[in-house]
Amino acid sequence: MTYRRSPRYQQRVNARLHAMREGKARARMARDVAGVWEPPHLRIRLTAEQFDTGVPQVTVFERQTHADARAGKHLAAASEPDQTPSKPAETKLQNALAYIAQQLHIGSITAEQATEQRAAARAKHGVKHA
Repeated sequence: MTYRRSPRYQQRVNARLHAMREGKARARMARDVAGVWEPPHLRIRLTAEQFDTGVPQVTVFERQTHADARAGKHLAAASEPDQTPSKPAETKLQNALAYIAQQLHIGSITAEQATEQRAAARAKHGVKHA
């Protein structure tokens, strides 16, 4: 025969549990509500200094909080209507010329090869002038 609680005893246990829950709820409501944490407007600022070219170049990257924080919004437009995006879109010609300049700078091609490659890139991407 298994142990069984009587209905009166079960009512007393339930009343005690209910009183404990009510007391915890009253205590929770009486406590001061901590404010919801809001991230600051400027979240991250990274400063990069490059010393490769002989003249130090300082680049500052900033990440700010957007009013509408959708993922990828910072890639589509500037954060404010009167500002321009931080990095304009580069053309294929600009990318090719930058690559040639980098290769020339590190010494993997000569100046003559760089001149030939620049002319080929301008011809390929439709720009005829030098």
